[in-house]
Amino acid sequence: MRSKGKLIKWNEDKAFGFIAPNGGGEQVFIHKKSLINRHRTPQINDVITFSLSKDRQGRICADQATFSGEKLKIKAAKK
Repeated sequence: MRSKGKLIKWNEDKAFGFIAPNGGGEQVFIHKKSLINRHRTPQINDVITFSLSKDRQGRICADQATFSGEKLKIKAAKK
C-alpha cells in the first residue's frame, strides 16, 4: 500500500530526511536512495508518495518514493 506525506526535514549533507504522513502518525525516515528520481533534490514541503519498509535494524522507513506528479516505475526482474 502506498502512503503520501510532506517532507518536513531534509539534511542534504547526509542525504536523508523525514516525512510527515497525511492523516498523522509518526514521522517516516527517508534516504535519497529510496527516491526513484535521484536527480531532483528534495525540498521542505515536497509531497512524496512512498511504500513503507523496514531497514536492517527493523525501523520503519520510506521506500520506492516518488515526488508528487511522478509515476512509479517498477523495474522488471531480469531473467
